[in-house]
Amino acid sequence: MKQPAVGEDGFALPGFAVDVRIRAVPDSDRDMLGRLVREEWIKWAKEQPNPKPSWLVPWEELSEPDREVDRRIGVRLAGFGALRYLDIG
Repeated sequence: MKQPAVGEDGFALPGFAVDVRIRAVPDSDRDMLGRLVREEWIKWAKEQPNPKPSWLVPWEELSEPDREVDRRIGVRLAGFGALRYLDIG
């Protein structure tokens, strides 16, 4: 049996061609997605028995490199969600 093709992210690619164009995410949306990632991170951190103080730093107090990491995570997850749950049937 032929194995399905796998993308760079490790998920199986569809066995048919789909023409999907993903536009660049505007900076305002990148910030919103980064904030969502940070909010969820802080919720998780508060559930831990001894969270490090740095885990509880709000978005507004993060350094720019730390904000960028959260933005990238948010954009990546949003893109995955958009493709994963796209109704092409």
